[in-house]
Amino acid sequence: MKKILTLSLVLCVAFVSGCAADSTVPETPEKPAPITEEEPYADSGLDAGAVGLDDVIEVLTRPRPAGTQEPGRQLGFGDDSVAQLRYDVRRDFESWALPRLMIELRGIITYEIAGAITEVTEARIRNSWDGVALITILGELSQLDGFTVDATIGAMMLENSDEVLNALDLTADRHILSVELEQLSEGVSTVIIEMYYTGWGLLSSRIAIVYLEGFGLGYYLHQRSLGEYEGETIYVLRFVVEVIEDIGPLPYLRWEEAQLPANTREAFVNGILLNIEAMLA
Repeated sequence: MKKILTLSLVLCVAFVSGCAADSTVPETPEKPAPITEEEPYADSGLDAGAVGLDDVIEVLTRPRPAGTQEPGRQLGFGDDSVAQLRYDVRRDFESWALPRLMIELRGIITYEIAGAITEVTEARIRNSWDGVALITILGELSQLDGFTVDATIGAMMLENSDEVLNALDLTADRHILSVELEQLSEGVSTVIIEMYYTGWGLLSSRIAIVYLEGFGLGYYLHQRSLGEYEGETIYVLRFVVEVIEDIGPLPYLRWEEAQLPANTREAFVNGILLNIEAMLA
């Protein structure tokens, strides 16, 4: 795993450091003014020149207000910074990293699903989670005042990735409950990823990478909406309808969604089959 993550971490160290200045807290009458360069995001309390792994873990797990307090209450993770970190990892994994992994390796993943080689696919998915988690953690560190994320910090985090992820409750095993191959119908095979249910808005209970014979791959999320109907939580099927690969360094994904009747695997599978039926009509 460490060899797989090395390049991603090296590239992202500079990226997350450059993004730190853009992070602000939304202003409301009851809340402090938005963060500016004169008022830093948070004081790490560390001497960046002599930081060890225990120091990094301590500052990451130290209770402090989340950077997005009002949205945090709406989404369900509250105003705790560690909960926000977990939320950000989940969101980036399912809505950004995993679909783009599917696009970049579409030929390989198609072969694995069609050939029922699920062990390799599962390892690839779990490695992707670890990479996203470490990159997101580095982004969080880069926002701390007096703390510089450099190649040394990146290498230390990579070398001790298991310990860091475990301390933050961000191991793949904690959030990815299972990865299973399922034949949905004739010519339709899928890898369904069951995710730990947090109850947080705009996160998924399950994910599906679908292989439709003769058409290729599709990507589906079973997501909790922010809305309610007659006091009941709304769940939706969110799916990629278009991939545009020639407008920037990363492919752009266009999403659509349809409401599902429940947060169950059966409702998810039926929604996928209805979507495929409509697409082929």
